[in-house]
Amino acid sequence: MGVHVTSFGAVVGLSPEKLAATVTATADDPIWTERESLLIRLVDELHDTSTVSDALYAELAKNWDKTQLIELTLINGFYHLIACNYSGKV
Repeated sequence: MGVHVTSFGAVVGLSPEKLAATVTATADDPIWTERESLLIRLVDELHDTSTVSDALYAELAKNWDKTQLIELTLINGFYHLIACNYSGKV
């Protein structure tokens, strides 16, 4: 389990089962709410392809407005920059 989910997961209300699911479950796992599943799919697509498909964007747009979608994308990008690209060099 990642350091951030271990440190902050409970604070944001993730149950022990959902904390474990961040490692073991897919976006389609029934442990996630519909909105959580959409967010996981968004993060997965951005990580895998650096894009958001039109189909996923249409689903996301039913739950979040354009400003929120931009913010979700930016948050993902900032996290990816910090957590995934750190080389240890200063």
